[in-house]
This record gives sequence, C-alpha cells and structure tokens, in this order.
Amino acid sequence: MSRLDPAIAAELAPEPFALLCPLELQAPAGPEPLLGVLLIAGPEKKLAEISGPAQSLASQAALALERFALSEEVNRRTSEAYFRTLVHNTSDVILIVDDDDTVRYASPSAESMFGRSLPPGTPLTELVAPADTASALRVLADARTRAAVDVRDDWKLLHGGQADLEVEVRCSNLRDEHTVHGLVLTLRDVTEQRKLERELTHRAFHDSLTGLPNRVLLLERVERALLRGRRESTLTCMLFVDLDDFKVVNDTMGHSVGDELLVAVARRLTSVLRLSDTAARLGGDEFAVLIEGAREPRDAETLAAEIVHTLSQPFHLTDGAVSVSTSVGIATVLDSAHAEELLGHADLALYAAKAAGKKRWRLFHPEFHSRLVARHELQAGMDTAIADKAFALRYQPIVEVRDGAPAGFEALIRWPHARRGMVPPDQFIALAEESGHIMPLGAWVLEHAALDIARWQRARPRTSPLYASVNVSARQFRDPGFLEGVRRTLHSSGLAPGSLILELTETVLMRRDAQIRTTMAALKDLGVSIAIDDFGTGFSSLSYLREFPIDVLKVDKSFIDSITTDPQQVALVEGIVRIADVLGLQVVAEGIENEEQRALLADMGCRYGQGYLFARPMTAHQAESYLHRAPPSGERPPARPAVRPAARAGHPPRASRWRDLEHLHRTSRMCDAVIDEIDGRRIRVGDDWLIDFASCNYLGLDLDPTVIDAIEPEVRRWGTHPSWSRLIGSPRLYPRIEERLTELLGASDTLLLPTITLIHQSVIPLLAGTGQVFVEAQAHRTVYDGCVAARGQGAEIHRFHAERPDELEALLRGAPADANRLICMDGVNSMTGNFPDLPTLARVSRENGALLYIDDAHGFGVIGERLPGETSPYGSRGNSIVRHLGETYDDLVLVGGFSKAYSSLLAFLAVPKWLKDHLKVAAAPYLYSGPSPTASLATALAGLDVNDARGDEIRAGLHRMTARVLDHVRALGIATPNTDGLPIIEIPLADADDLDQVAGFLWEHGIYVTLASYPLVPRDRVGFRVQITAANTDEEIDELCTALTGLAARFSLQAADAARPSAVTAGRTPEPP
Repeated sequence: MSRLDPAIAAELAPEPFALLCPLELQAPAGPEPLLGVLLIAGPEKKLAEISGPAQSLASQAALALERFALSEEVNRRTSEAYFRTLVHNTSDVILIVDDDDTVRYASPSAESMFGRSLPPGTPLTELVAPADTASALRVLADARTRAAVDVRDDWKLLHGGQADLEVEVRCSNLRDEHTVHGLVLTLRDVTEQRKLERELTHRAFHDSLTGLPNRVLLLERVERALLRGRRESTLTCMLFVDLDDFKVVNDTMGHSVGDELLVAVARRLTSVLRLSDTAARLGGDEFAVLIEGAREPRDAETLAAEIVHTLSQPFHLTDGAVSVSTSVGIATVLDSAHAEELLGHADLALYAAKAAGKKRWRLFHPEFHSRLVARHELQAGMDTAIADKAFALRYQPIVEVRDGAPAGFEALIRWPHARRGMVPPDQFIALAEESGHIMPLGAWVLEHAALDIARWQRARPRTSPLYASVNVSARQFRDPGFLEGVRRTLHSSGLAPGSLILELTETVLMRRDAQIRTTMAALKDLGVSIAIDDFGTGFSSLSYLREFPIDVLKVDKSFIDSITTDPQQVALVEGIVRIADVLGLQVVAEGIENEEQRALLADMGCRYGQGYLFARPMTAHQAESYLHRAPPSGERPPARPAVRPAARAGHPPRASRWRDLEHLHRTSRMCDAVIDEIDGRRIRVGDDWLIDFASCNYLGLDLDPTVIDAIEPEVRRWGTHPSWSRLIGSPRLYPRIEERLTELLGASDTLLLPTITLIHQSVIPLLAGTGQVFVEAQAHRTVYDGCVAARGQGAEIHRFHAERPDELEALLRGAPADANRLICMDGVNSMTGNFPDLPTLARVSRENGALLYIDDAHGFGVIGERLPGETSPYGSRGNSIVRHLGETYDDLVLVGGFSKAYSSLLAFLAVPKWLKDHLKVAAAPYLYSGPSPTASLATALAGLDVNDARGDEIRAGLHRMTARVLDHVRALGIATPNTDGLPIIEIPLADADDLDQVAGFLWEHGIYVTLASYPLVPRDRVGFRVQITAANTDEEIDELCTALTGLAARFSLQAADAARPSAVTAGRTPEPP
C-alpha cells in the first residue's frame, strides 16, 4: 500500500495490501494501450488466490471500455457531420465569440451577411454599427453571467461599410462546453421584415399622399402635448388649415394636379414650422398644425398669419403655376379640455374664418359653437322651406335720383322662420350656396319677381317699362341649367322685353373663363342687362368693364354713407360716375338715406338710386300701393346709352360739386392772383401790396442771402439742369445732401426724389402691392391719390381716424393676415397744424405687422428732437415729427420735402438701405425723371448749412410770432383747430357763404391768406388759413392781428370751445439730463 498515492491508500484503508491489474488491449505491435487499472484491496493471501481471475476480469473490462469508446466516436462523428451540414446550408449566421469579444469561428453564411470573410480574431465591434456597439457589448457581458438562459437583442450590422442590415441576435453561453468554450451568437437577417413592419406602421399613422401624420397620430401627439403643457405650464395650440376653393383646382385642372398641389402645400407648410411643431393632413384639402410650448395665443396667431401668407404664393407645378388662398382656424388649450375638443374648436374657428371672407384666420371664441348650432338648424330647415315654398319676396324701388320717380324694383328674398322671425339673406344665402339649394331658390326668386313686375308693367304701361333687378349668385350663374331657366322665365312671365337686369357680384367675373363669356353673350341675346352689384367693395377692376358686357354699376352703400362729410369719398364716387358715363353705363347708388346725399349724387350726374330715403323693401301688395302714389317717371334711356357729345368734347355736362370753388375763382382776387413783385413777405398784385400769410416757407430761407448766394456757383459748375435719368447718373450734390440728411434725421438711409407728389404716386403702390392700405381720413390729398393708385393695382383701401387708434387696430385685425399692410397718414397736418399721437399709432402698426408711411412735409424743418436747453417747444434741429416725438424708424417710412421749410423743390424718403436700393430700380421718378434743377439742389444743401448754424434760433422766432397770433385769436374767442402751436392757423367761418366777402375784407386790409373752400374742406370747415414764416416781421404780425380783430367784429366766425386750453404747446416737455 505504501507504493500507492496516499489519497488512494486512504480510500483502501485499513486493508494492508492491494492487487493492481492493468486494463490493457492486445495490440499487434508496439506498446499495449493502457485504458486504466483494476485495484483490489485485501489480505495478501487472498489476493494471491484471485490474481488470475482478476487479471482476466481486467482484460474483459478493457475490451468493454474500448467498444464503448468506439461507439461514442461513431456517434460524435455522425453528429458533427449533421451539424456541419446544417451550418453550411442555413442562412442564419453562427459566430463563436471568445472572452476578448473576438470571433473565433464564423459559419460560411457570414461572408454573405457581412460582405467579407471573417478570419479568427476579428473584433465583434468591427461588425456592428457604431450606434449599436455599446448595446452589443452589454449583451455579451450579460450572457457570460448567465449559464442556461439565452439573451436576445436586435442589432444593426455593417455590410460594405453601411449600417443597412438589421438582425435578430440570440446569444448562448457555451463557455463551459469543452467542444465550444465560448459564446455562440446566432444572427438572423430581418431587414426586410423590419422594413415592412415600419411601412405598415407608417401607413397606419401617416397620410399616404403627403407623408404627413394623419388624424390618429395627431390625436396621440396632442394628448402627449397636453400632458407636457400642464407639466411645464405652456400653451398647446391647434391650427386647422384649409385651402379655399381647392375644388375649383380639382374640377378645372384634374385630380392629378390637385394631388400634386396637396403635396406641395404639405411641403411648404412644414417649412414654416419649428421642429417641435407637427403638421398633419386630416383629409381632402384640410391640414392641421400642432403647436407646443407657446407662451400666449398671439404666438399661434402669428404662425397662422405666416401660413396664410406663405400658402398664398403661387405653386409651380408640372402643368404650370397654381395660386390658392388659405383659411386658418385657431384653438388653444385655454378653451379645450382634451384633444378631440381642441380639434373641434379649431374646426369651428376655421369655419368662422371662411365665413368672414376666406384668406384669413380666426381665433376660437365660445360663441362660435352657438353660431354653428344655429347654422345647422337653419340648414336643416332649408329643405323643408324650399319644398313648402316658405320664402317671401320684398321689393325695393330703384328711382330717378332727381325726382324720386320709380324706374324699377330690386327683388330681395326673405325667409319667414317660425321661431326666428324674418331671417335676412346674409344668414342663409351662403348656406344655400354651400348646400346647392341656391339653384332652386334662385329660380324661384326669378320666376316670382318676373311674374309680379310683369303684372305691374301691364297695370301701368309706360314707354320705358319698370324693370326687374334680380340677384344671381356665382354658383347659380355657373349652373348649366341657369340660362335655360332665364329663357323659360322670360317666355312664361310676360315680362316686357329688355326689362330684366341680373345683378352679379364681382366673384362671378373673377374667373374670366369661356363659360362665363358664353353665358353673358346668350343673356344679351335675350335682351337681359347685366349689373355689377356692390361695385368697389371687392376686387373691383376696370378691366371687367372692358372685358364683359356690363350695363349697370351699383355703387355700394359704404361709399354713399360719408359723401356729405368726406371729400375723398365724393371724389371716388364722382370718378365712378364719370367713368360709367364715358363707357355708356348707368350707375345706381345704393343706400341713399338723406336729402343731402341725394342732392350731391344728382349734382354728380348719378341718375338712379335706392335707399330708405325713397322706400324700404316692401311686399308685393305694398309695392302696388307705392306705384299708385309715386311721382310719374320720365323717359328712361336704354341700359347702355350712347355717350353724350358734351362729355366726349370734354365739357362738363352738369353742375358739379366744384361750383363753390368755381364761383370763388371767378369772383375773388385771392384766387389765381398774378404776383408782380415781392419785398420780403410783402407782395404786389397789380397796384395792391399785401402781407403774404399764404407762404409755406416756414424758415424764411427763400429770402436768406446765404441760400441765395449758394445758387450761382453750383449752376456754373453743373448747369441749370443736368438732363440725365437718375438711373444713369446724378450730380455729386445728391449723395452730399443724402449724407447730411441721413445724419440729421438719424435714419438708416435717405433717397432724394423730385417731389412728394411723385413719391406718393409711385412708392405707395410699390409698398402696398396687392395688400391692404389704411389711409387716415384727413391725410393730404396727394397721399390719398397714391393710395388710389395702389388700389388700381389690386390693393384694398380702408379709412381710419388718427384720433381713434382702436379703430385702426380693429381694421388691421380684420384684414387678411397674409396681405401687405400699409398705413398712410400725415405727420403735421397741412390744414390744422396739429400732429397725431404717433407713438400709439406706431405701436398699433408694429403689433399688427404693418408698415407706417408718414408724410411730414409741414413738420420737417419746423419741429425736431427734444433736448435740454432747446430754444422753443418746437424742439431742436428741425428733424421731423419722428424725432420730435421720440419714435424710431423701425417699420416706418418717413416722407418729407425741402419745399416748405427749406424753400427748395426737392423731396426725400427716410428708408432702410435695402428699400432704397429697391426703389432705385422700381420707382418711376428714379427710373425716368432727370435730376432736380441745380438751384433746388444748391438751396437744399445751403439750407442744411443754415439749419446747422442758426436753425434753432430761427425756429424760436417763428414760435414766438405764431404764439402771438394764436393768443390773439383765442382772445377774440375765434375757433381754430390748431392745438399744437405750429405756424398753420386755420379759421373756419360760421357761414360758408361768407367766404367770398371775408376774402375781400382781408384783401382790403392788406392780408394775403389761403382760402379753404368746399369741396377742398368739408362745409363746416370752410374758412381761411394763415401760415406764418420766420421772414415775417413783428409789424406784419401786428397788422394781421388788427385785421383779425376787424374781421371778428364784422363777420360771424366759429366760436372757440370754452373748454379748449389756451396754452400753445408742441410735443413733449424735454426730460432733464
């Protein structure tokens, strides 16, 4: 036992001896292989006895072990062959990875998967996409800690250097298997499967045409946004975006173009959003935008405005350019509790935007819901009302303006509703248009109006029979059966030939297609006349009058309302009447409500009118009674009379509103005077010497020796008038003046042009484009004319009053959000000498995205920035109202001229550099006009020198004399609108008819003033204007005050308001340093 290993001996204890028999196989040659030993312990004697049998047993055991080993080897080799067959033929890749994360073995399919062979030792990190490397290493580490559980994951692998393979990974830990000793990775390529899954998921949550999220995904994102908004105290907003008249594109250009347009809209809509916003397509031409993280509803309104503007730009598609407009509805979480409600409110707001005229946006208000309910109620009742013929007609006479004799009737539809009473047409006509009910409704109106008026024609036969005027909607006019319906009605009703007028809105004419022209031509063949209703309120274009066979223009009531108080409205209406006269059209003025309006329209030559002054809309029975008591009618000319020879020859065919001014021109020496000589501010007209208080040369530089002496050197250098176009070149004087002027004004840049009038005529239309123009009610006529020029190029004009900033703000908010917005107004008013609350108006303008355009012709040179130690309340340096009131040039264009204070025929704009450059290639005065005369340039430059040297001293003297006159006027109890103390003092008369005699009185007392006659000013402001200059003397001021005293004693002047303060002020008191 002592020869055995101690551990084995210990196992055999306490036996003292052991028999050891080798387990050997008999080999034919060489040593016998030893498979093991048989060890028997026991007494020595006993062991000796069994030695032989034990050896035999050992031999048998060796043979049995050999056979078992052979069987195992056969099984092993069979299994290896099967495994090898599987590995070589499977598309899955099998990798054996060692503990250092390198590949020891790769199955043959690995080369196909990775695009290269994988030699032993290849790092696994070279095979996995960088984004998944960390995840792959974590999986391997996790698998090594698990013995029996496989680890699964998804990786992206590199194939040819690109991470474009996606695989499912199963990792098995076989590190303890002696045949493997590593991690076995099975990789299955699932790239196509994952791509299909993503595509199906995308289709479930996205629009197939545009690729935008659909309603399902939008709702999910809205819910998440609402949760985040509550957590972060931010505002979630929803915008519904709808293309106006998209159906027209589909119908006229085909659905393929419509689809292409929708894709382009989606692309452009997405381009204006932040990354955190979501654009979705809800179906058809309706889109939605989810805004997260807003601070206030105005953020959503700002984006809505940008969307409306962006989508209104032309889309360049395969078949050409297509333009559409957009309406947007806005809702915020402030009014909505959950996602569906937010979407519903945005939908209601969108409907409100479309109802307001399209191409605009609206923010949700709770009353929208009640309006929708009411609308649905009306729509539901319309079917029954049409079937039961429950509608009613009312007739409003159209009369001869001069004598009120009836010429015809306009048929107006009403809906007597059981619960709502009489429903006006503006509440149900749009519903009828949308639902298609307008066709049977319109046919009913035409049929019954024709029958009624034909009956009255027979009852009261006249050479020119009463005519029937019937409104036709755009959809009705385009209906294929409309023309036949008119033909049938004319035949069945017995209406006199040529006595039917169809009133169309301008929207019918906008399409300008062949179908409209064909229908109109056929109507003319039937003897039907065509009228444009509400002319001037929409997209009025004079080209309509040339392109279509129009017979009548109906001027909208909004133009008539203020013609007795607003000279500019008078000019506009008279212009329409004169154009119609030249073209052989008739004009009907709508909404005449008082005698003064009627008289003024009659003086203009407007022959026909309607309104409450003559009669309200009435039933057929009431209309018959009206005809019995109405004044007899004169003969009415045909709908398109020949143009009168007098008008052709250029002679006024009638008395006009200019008769007061014409009379004054004939009788007063103060009008059209020929001045023979000047001596300071005294002028000689014939044998009469007068003191000139009509001059606008406020600083007196027209008589300043320094300015006069500056002319000759420059004329000798440049000649009297260089004749190049400004586009080609300008004398060096121009940049010198512009540099000086830019510094004086504190502006970004300036551009000199010949006159302010030319600036207004050319620049206002350029800035307005086809957008919205807001002109102040008392703006100078040249400003208004520039706005009218803009209107002729497609802009829309609105009027506001500077003293009511809230009125301007409401107009701005109601304007289409995508349009240019230009506000035009005076700085210092040329008639009152006052200036507006510019800071408030500038704030309103900027807050509503508008550009403010100010004509400060009478302020530049007189008022300027407020500084400590200034010489007068006019301020310092004379650098305009902008600096006087402490404003900036942000979103503000200042227009001024040297022709007033500087006595030089030259004007300017203070504009940013980019706008100046644009005007140089777009403004007609720069493109086509030559430079101003050299004398004007020289005097402007010299005037700037004088202003720098002693301008504030001059202004102090001007203020002192102006204050003297104003104090005297107020002491006499005479009214003057001047409250800001500038040297323009208007004195209105109590009786406008006294103007001629007042002018004569002042002439006799040696005072020369500006007469303010109607219609240059409203009748209640007829009077005269005193303009004081620094060249006037104290003696001349004394003579003026004496003359005013005598005038007040002899004539009735308007009395001063006792509550008006007597202090003379200008601007703000300067702050101490």
